[in-house]
Amino acid sequence: MDIGLHQIWGIVRYEALMQWRRRTLIVLFGFFVVGIIGLSTLIDSSRTVLNRMTAVQFEADRVVIRYENVATGAPVEQVLTGDAAALVPRWFANVDMTTFQTTWEFLLLLVPGVLVLLLAIPPLVAEIIPLDSQYRIRELLAAAPLAQRDYLFGKVFSLWIGTGVGLAISTVIVAGYVHVRYGPVDALLIVRFWAVLMLPVALIMSGYAVLLGGLARTRRTAVFIGIALLAVSLLVANGTIITAYVSNPLFVSARDAGSAAGTYESLIVDMFNGAVNGAIPFAVALVGVWVLVWGVLRWKAEGS
Repeated sequence: MDIGLHQIWGIVRYEALMQWRRRTLIVLFGFFVVGIIGLSTLIDSSRTVLNRMTAVQFEADRVVIRYENVATGAPVEQVLTGDAAALVPRWFANVDMTTFQTTWEFLLLLVPGVLVLLLAIPPLVAEIIPLDSQYRIRELLAAAPLAQRDYLFGKVFSLWIGTGVGLAISTVIVAGYVHVRYGPVDALLIVRFWAVLMLPVALIMSGYAVLLGGLARTRRTAVFIGIALLAVSLLVANGTIITAYVSNPLFVSARDAGSAAGTYESLIVDMFNGAVNGAIPFAVALVGVWVLVWGVLRWKAEGS
């Protein structure tokens, strides 16, 4: 193995061990799971009547929507005519309404959870590099032929692995809870939502926090840098998570959804495209921050 890759792998393993000992990610994603489940329970307790659509039938001059009362199991039927019928998206006839509703209720429930996660990540992980100085690890590393780029890459990559694994496990747990309590979910759509939306924004914010926190000399200063990054978290959330929230198939214009171009899959793709386009500027800026921090740390190392 190349010496550089060997050193990076050593930093990754070391940082993974430190994350495990500090329990930061475990606590972070533990609260994420508990919060989502708690929010779901709270929303359910505030509902007096809960009807779920089971089928939508389009007829010549009317739309028949069939529901099931979740509490009693009693069937409920609603007939729409005229303008009300025209507002019902035509793609409702081509999807499993039970799975559709359960999946999107779950995904929309994840949005506030991911927002809180983006706000919690910077203050909690910004201290990663300064902690090495506090524990005098940097002194040992300075005596080794370890390049600053390898050190930074190992730190960030290790946190990204932990973040990805934690986010995946917590999403599976919550999705399993929703499946058991409310019904079947679209697993493929949840995986897409996780891979295209949730994971990238979590990696972007954790990258900002570790890199900019690495400029601090002390753990306390790094935490303050993490707090200052909360503004960036809100900007990232607004361009990605919030964009996806307001453009999801449940909220999109019903008349547009009923047009020839407004298929269910096209609406999902449009939602993801909007979120990806919102994340790209922050990802590009992260690369610039990475180069800047690498240059500063290298300059400090050469001057010491």
